Amino acid sequence: ILNWLFWKIPHREKGTENNPISGLSRWKIWDNMRRSLTPVMLIVFLLAAWTVLPGSAILWTIAVFGVLAFPIYSSFSTDIFRRPQRVGWRLYLDKIRADLTMNTYRSVTSFLFLPHQAYNSMDAILRTLYRMFISQHKLLEWTSASKVDREHANGSLRNYTLKMWFNVFWGLTCLFAVAFIKIQMLVIAFPVCMGWIFGPGLAFYLSKPMRNN
Repeated sequence: ILNWLFWKIPHREKGTENNPISGLSRWKIWDNMRRSLTPVMLIVFLLAAWTVLPGSAILWTIAVFGVLAFPIYSSFSTDIFRRPQRVGWRLYLDKIRADLTMNTYRSVTSFLFLPHQAYNSMDAILRTLYRMFISQHKLLEWTSASKVDREHANGSLRNYTLKMWFNVFWGLTCLFAVAFIKIQMLVIAFPVCMGWIFGPGLAFYLSKPMRNN
């Protein structure tokens, strides 16, 4: 969809033609592309916050977590004020508490899997640019969600570690960088980096089917 950002788009017979979509539609395309770069920018920003940026590193770290958590909690915040009339307050508060717990889990796991998300985003972006401008092959290749689920089903801890290797690599890279550049920031960076390093183990644990008592 990169070509649809510009005033001219490719045409099989004419070479190029005027882009028929509106400016608002182009802005939506640009926003989708921006969001695909968000994980990459966030992990780079965190490393910079722990090593070279001025200000409080703990506040920068909380800000990054807030960027990830805001979309998750925003929908939850609106649900608080939308109690159906037929649902009692006790049952409704139980639902709110359960939703709050689930949203917290989602926010924490998104933060702990952030390097893996960044790697997948950059892999998709670079692969797409290579196929568009260099190889001109496999332009319509894509992987369905069901295939991804099958590939991850019953995976071993080793498989998860291999698939999420960048999580471990980036965690170790940040640990060494902080220790070498600004060692006093290890007290903030160490818990986050350890969470990234053990992220594949957490993903493996969460992928296990629940047992019914």
